[in-house]
Amino acid sequence: MLQIVTPPIKLGGSGRGISYYSTAARCPRRAKLDGQNKGSSSGYDAKVGTIDHGILELFYDGKLDPAILRDPNLFLQVPEDFVDAKDEALRLAQAYFRKYPELDFWGTPIGVEIQLPTEGMKQAVNEFFLVDLTARLDLATRVNEAQLERIAERTGLRLPGPGVYIVDHKFRTRRDSYIGETYLLSAAFTAYPAMWNLHYPDDQCVGMIANVTVANKEVVFQQALVSPPDENALRGLQNWLIGANELAGTDFPNWTSCRDFNRTCGHFTSGACSRY
Repeated sequence: MLQIVTPPIKLGGSGRGISYYSTAARCPRRAKLDGQNKGSSSGYDAKVGTIDHGILELFYDGKLDPAILRDPNLFLQVPEDFVDAKDEALRLAQAYFRKYPELDFWGTPIGVEIQLPTEGMKQAVNEFFLVDLTARLDLATRVNEAQLERIAERTGLRLPGPGVYIVDHKFRTRRDSYIGETYLLSAAFTAYPAMWNLHYPDDQCVGMIANVTVANKEVVFQQALVSPPDENALRGLQNWLIGANELAGTDFPNWTSCRDFNRTCGHFTSGACSRY
C-alpha cells in the first residue's frame, strides 16, 4: 500500500527572537542551554503545538493538501522525540481545516515563516530595538474587503480595514478568558508589526492576529486582534529587551523557574543543569 509522506515539519526559532529574550528573562541558564542544543526543555504540549504549527505552515505555503491528514497511510515527518505528540497534533489540524479550509481565509498569503531582519536591514533593526533582535513571522497576508467580511462572519473578529496583517498561530490547552489582554501585552505582538513596518514603510501592517487552537476534548478556536504599537509601547519593549539582554549575558540559574507551568525544566531532568 502506498504511503503518503509529508514534507518535514520544521522546528526551531528565528535565532535571537522574542522567545529567546523571554527565556533569558525567566532563566538565563535555560536560554544558554537551549542555544547550545543541550536537549530540549519543551514538554508534551509544546511539542503538540510545534507540530500543529508546522502543519499550518505547510498548508499556507501551498505544500500540503489537508485531505491527506485523514489518510491512514499518512507519514508525518517529525523528529523522533516528537512522535508521541503526533496523533494529538493531527487531531487538532483536522479540526482546524474543517473550520477554516480556505487557503486565503486570513487573506491572500504574502509569505510564511518570513525571517526578519533581511540582510540589508540588520543594522537598522538592531539600532531601533537596541539589541540584536530577529523574528520569524508565521504568516503575512493581504486582506481585501470580501475577506474582511468572511473573517467577521466566521470568527466574529472585525478587522479595521483592508491591508497587510501578520497572523501568529498559537496553541493552548484551555480557553483564555482574557485573550485580548493576553496578546495586547505580548512582547511579540508589539515587536513584529514594528519590525515589519521598518522593512516596508510604504506597505505597513494594519494589525496582528492571534490565531489560537484550543485543545479541548472538542477542539475550539479563539482569535484576537492587536493594533500596531504606539511610541509608549515601543519604549517599554526597548527597555524590556535591554534588561533581558543583560540577563542573557549571565549563567544565572533562576531557581524559581526550575519548575513552572506545572512541569520541571527538561535541562534539570536531563542532567544538563544542576541548578548550581
